[in-house]
Amino acid sequence: MAGLVQVVTQPLSMADPSEKDQRRNEALMELMEDEKLLPSKEESERRVEVLGKLNGIVRDFIKRTHERKGLMDHYTENNTYQIRTFGSYRLDVHLPGADMDTVVIVTRNVDRTDMFEDLYVHFQGRSDVKDLIKVEEARVPVIKFQMDEFEFDLAMARLSYNQIPDDFDVTDDRHLKNVDQQSVTSLNGVRVTDTIQNLVPTMKTLKFCIRALKLWAKRRGVYKNVLGFLGGISLEIMAARVGQLCPKALPSKLLYYFFMVYAAWKWPQPVGLTDINPNSCDLNLPVWGCGPTEMNDRRHVMPIITPSYPAQNATANVSKSTLKVMTEEFARARDICKAVDEGKAEWTRGRR
Repeated sequence: MAGLVQVVTQPLSMADPSEKDQRRNEALMELMEDEKLLPSKEESERRVEVLGKLNGIVRDFIKRTHERKGLMDHYTENNTYQIRTFGSYRLDVHLPGADMDTVVIVTRNVDRTDMFEDLYVHFQGRSDVKDLIKVEEARVPVIKFQMDEFEFDLAMARLSYNQIPDDFDVTDDRHLKNVDQQSVTSLNGVRVTDTIQNLVPTMKTLKFCIRALKLWAKRRGVYKNVLGFLGGISLEIMAARVGQLCPKALPSKLLYYFFMVYAAWKWPQPVGLTDINPNSCDLNLPVWGCGPTEMNDRRHVMPIITPSYPAQNATANVSKSTLKVMTEEFARARDICKAVDEGKAEWTRGRR
């Protein structure tokens, strides 16, 4: 819905970084290295290996399920399931040791009960799986576990097809037809993450800014969605909008622009990356700011809107008191970044 979100129609600045910007950015990169904000090459390679192991486990589970149900005519290794990551890991903005949000996308021949009655039981018998928990009665049912050294949240999304199309694009709203609400919610994380990547072509630069923002938010006590502060997805959307405004800026400058923008933001004006679509493909799913929930949604004090259909507020838990705290922190950080940008201060580990 045009007008609810102030969409970036053209960049605010296309200026190339100056030599001063380069120096400030090099200092920020050194600080990030000191703070161990960047995953090592070894950790990144181990993550890929463990994801490959998980893919093999899920592949066997999908095959077992088709065999048990007598549906092998519909089984192929390439078209009966997909494992997709989303969130911070998918955007490459995760911190060392962070968990990995994953969803297995399946056809209508596999049920969520199969995941809990077969795959979960299989995990119970594996020596490389620890801290195994199943959460069946939830908005997003998941299996939580640690495999090797990495923690996973594994959800399931069930499509209405016998086989997943060769040209399957998870961001295409048509794939939500005849899909249950839990699957829509489970798919939403992947759809949001992929849409952010499509809308912001500067993620290679922006990812360093987002990692620095996570450190700042944790240090300043404003990083906990359930407590009414920022979460990973809300920080990522806010930073992505700044990336749209200044696509050539280096991470150090983006950090300054981030705090400059949001210290002055006129809340509850929503933050978003694209116009809100009130309906798509006649799905009639609940959308923030539209339909029966509009009046209640307009009471949200700090709306940060997800960019894919159905649009939702990623910061619905924010209250007037937590917004006041965050606004003060935005202004404080803006002043620090301004001092650094003007050469009156330096990026240091002691700077909080």
